[in-house]
Amino acid sequence: MTQVELYGWQKDLHLDAQGRIVRQPAGSVILEYNAWSSSNITTYIAATLLRDVIGVNVSVVEHPSTAGIYQRVATGVTDFVPEVWPENKEALYDSYIVQSGTVQDFGLIGFNGIFSLYVNGRAAQAQPDLVWIIWQSYRRGNPVLNYLPPFGTTPPARTANGGYLCDSETYPWCTNGMFIPPQCRPDPSQCRELWHLHPSYSLGSIEQFITTMNLSLVVVYLDDTPDSQARLLACGRQSTYACIFGYWEPGPLLAQESFLPVILPTSTPECWSKFDPKLTGTNQTEMRCGWSPHVLHKIGSPRLATQHPHIFQLLRYMSLKESAITSMLNDNSNGNSTEATACNWIKGNENLWSRWIQAPPEGFIRQVTALDLDNPLTILIYSFCCILCLVLAATGYVVVRWRKSVGVREHSPPFLLMSLAGLMMVVCSVAMEMHPPRTPVVCSLRVWSLSLGFTILLSGILVKTWRISRIFSNRQLYSKPLKNIHLFAAVLTLTAIDAALLAAWTTSSSPAIGYLPLSSSTVLHNCTYPTGDTLMATVITATLIVYQASLLCMACVFGYRIRNAATVGNESRYIAMSAYNIALIGLFVIPISFMPLNPLMQVAIKCLGVLLAVAINLSLLVLRSVVFVFVSRRPSLAIGQTVPRKKRGISVSMEESKGRGQAVGFGGLPPIRSSAFAENDSVCSGPFACFREQ
Repeated sequence: MTQVELYGWQKDLHLDAQGRIVRQPAGSVILEYNAWSSSNITTYIAATLLRDVIGVNVSVVEHPSTAGIYQRVATGVTDFVPEVWPENKEALYDSYIVQSGTVQDFGLIGFNGIFSLYVNGRAAQAQPDLVWIIWQSYRRGNPVLNYLPPFGTTPPARTANGGYLCDSETYPWCTNGMFIPPQCRPDPSQCRELWHLHPSYSLGSIEQFITTMNLSLVVVYLDDTPDSQARLLACGRQSTYACIFGYWEPGPLLAQESFLPVILPTSTPECWSKFDPKLTGTNQTEMRCGWSPHVLHKIGSPRLATQHPHIFQLLRYMSLKESAITSMLNDNSNGNSTEATACNWIKGNENLWSRWIQAPPEGFIRQVTALDLDNPLTILIYSFCCILCLVLAATGYVVVRWRKSVGVREHSPPFLLMSLAGLMMVVCSVAMEMHPPRTPVVCSLRVWSLSLGFTILLSGILVKTWRISRIFSNRQLYSKPLKNIHLFAAVLTLTAIDAALLAAWTTSSSPAIGYLPLSSSTVLHNCTYPTGDTLMATVITATLIVYQASLLCMACVFGYRIRNAATVGNESRYIAMSAYNIALIGLFVIPISFMPLNPLMQVAIKCLGVLLAVAINLSLLVLRSVVFVFVSRRPSLAIGQTVPRKKRGISVSMEESKGRGQAVGFGGLPPIRSSAFAENDSVCSGPFACFREQ
C-alpha cells in the first residue's frame, strides 16, 4: 500500500480475480492564486494534497491581482483563495461574508504579510557607524544618502508599447516614469533613487510618505520582472553601495538575502484616514506613518462546507508558519519550480498536514461486482434464454418447413415468423442485460433490442386484432379486402416510429457504463441511463413509454372486442390473452425498474418477467399451430378438403365417401363460422387467415 492509501481516500484501481476497486467522486474545486510567490506556493500545497491524497479534481487558475476576488468567489468562478491581504477590503469582507454569506472565511493562513521599505544589510554591516534602519536617515544631508544611486542612474521601466510603466494618465503623481517629490523638483540631482517594482503595489502611499516626511528620495519604477528581481538581489549581495526599495514580506528576495526593514512611524487608523491617493504628491494630503502588518486569511465558497466537507476541512485547517513559508520561498528562489517546492515541503512535513485530512465516509471505497457466469442469477437467466432461443429457432424451422399445412397456413406464416423475430430480439436483449457491458454501445443495444422486439410483436398483434374486428363488424369489408402487404406496411410504420424515438432517446440520454450501489461496500458494474438529467431526455423517455403503452392498450382493446369471435380453435381468444399477458407483466415489471430497489433484484425481476412474457406469447401465438401440425392425422390437407369417415373402426376411401363427405377445418375438425357469414363460403375460418390475400 502506498503512502497516500493509508488515508483511505485513494486505492490502486486494478483488475483482479475479485473484481475492481472503485471510489466515489471526491468532488472538484477551483483554486486561485495571485502573482506573488507565497500565494503560488500555498495554492500548490493545497492543490497537491487535494489531488494526490484525497483524489479531488483540482483546477488552478492565476489572477494578476486581488481586484474582484470576493466577486469571483461569490459567483463560483473561484472556489478557494489561500492568501488574501485584507488591506482596503474591509467593506468587501462585510458585504460578502458578514451580510450576504456568499463567501466564507476559511480562517488564517498562519503567517502575516507586511509592506515596507528595505535596505541591503551587507552595506549596513560594512558601514556600522551609520544608521541605516530609521526613516530620518534619508533626509537631505545625511551621509547614508551618499551610498544610494544618484538621480538618473536607473532608467524607469516602460511598457510593451513604449510608454512609461508609471504614466501620468493612470498615476497622476508620475512624471516621465518617475515620482519626483516637491522638495526634489528644483534640483533632482540632490536626491537619491528609491526603487519600486510597481506603482500599483502601494497606490501612492510611499510617494506621499516621502513628500510629507521631506525625504530626499526619487521613486524609480522597475517593473516586477525577473530582471528587476535580479537587480535587487545583486544589490543585496554586495556592500559597496546601498539600495532602498519597497517590498513585501513574505517574499522571495527577503528569503534569499539579508535586507533590513526601515523603521517607520507606527501605523494608525487616524494616520491613514488623512491620506487620499488621488492627491498623492501634493500638500493637500499627508502620510506620516508606515504600513501595519496584515493578518492574511483564506476565503472560499460556502458550498464546500455543505457539499464537500472533506475538502472544506483540509482547506480550513491548512496553516503554515512564517519560518515554513520563508524556507519554501528560499527553495523556490534557488531554482526549484513552485510545484517541486510544494512537493518537497509535503514530503518533509507529513506530521503537520496529516491532521488536515478527514477520514473518508463509509462506503467511499467499494468493491465492484458484475453479472458474470459465476453469479447464480446469471446462470439461471442464461439457461432460460438458451432454452427459449432453441425453441424459437425450432419453431421457426417448423413454420417454414410446413408453411403449406393447414395449421400453419391458417395463421399466415409471414406473420408467425415476424412474431418469432420480435420474441427473439427480446430474448437477446435479456441476454445482453446479464452480460457486463464493455462499451456504452452495448447499453444502447439492450434498450433498442427490447423496445423494437416488443414493438414488432405488439404491432403484429394490433393489426391482426384490428382486421379481425373489422371483419366481424363490417360485412362490406370483403368488397375491398386488405391484403397482407397493407398490414406489413402498418407494422413497418409502427416499428419505424419506435426506431425514431429510440434514436432521439439515445442522443438525449447518452447511455453510459457506471456503478450502481448494492451495499456500503459493493457496487454493480452495469449500464446507467441518465434519463432525468435534462428536460429533453425526460420528455423523450416519457414519449417512448407512452408510445409503447398506447400500442399495448390498443392491442388489448381490439383483443377484447374479438375475444368471442367464432374462429377455428378459438384463436381470437388466444390473441386477446397474448395482449393481456404483456399488459399484466408490464404493469408489474415497469414500475419495479424505476423504484429505488437493489439493482440485482431489479435485474432479476425485469429479466424473469420479460422471459415469462416471451414464453407465454410464444405458446399462445405460435406453438399451438406448430403442435397441431404434428397431432393432425393429415397436416397437408387444405381447407374444404374431405376426409374419410370411419365405419366401425374401418376407414372409408375418398371415392366411397363421395357425396357424403364433410368439410375439414383446423386439425380435421369441422370449421366454426360466424352466423353472419354462414352464407358466404369465401370467409376464412381462422383469424390469422384474414391476412391471406382475397
